[in-house]
Amino acid sequence: MRSEPIEPADYVTVCSSFYHFYDRRDEVLSRLRAAARVEVIVSEPIENLSSGSFRPMASLANRLSNPGLGEYRKRFDLQTFRSFAEAHRASRFIHEEGDKDVLAVFPGGASRFVDGR
Repeated sequence: MRSEPIEPADYVTVCSSFYHFYDRRDEVLSRLRAAARVEVIVSEPIENLSSGSFRPMASLANRLSNPGLGEYRKRFDLQTFRSFAEAHRASRFIHEEGDKDVLAVFPGGASRFVDGR
């Protein structure tokens, strides 16, 4: 998703890896929306072993989630992902107390939005 075109589809999904694009999240979401004819669905972890208080486990989790390029240590928490979803007008935001993941659904067809929003 960093450099290759995203193939058009009715639904474009990202599962548990949007944090890899944390520093480029606005740009990547815009590209995802442009490819999605109907919706973009992002499921993202908001509780991670990599940010836990047990440092040896956090260190191991960070090493195992390193894709070899780009950001991999920054993670969303509930509030930062909610803010991101609201700023980009998610049509649905799904999270229940105690969930370790959150789901946001964005309308597809970014050309309908000004400034990717």
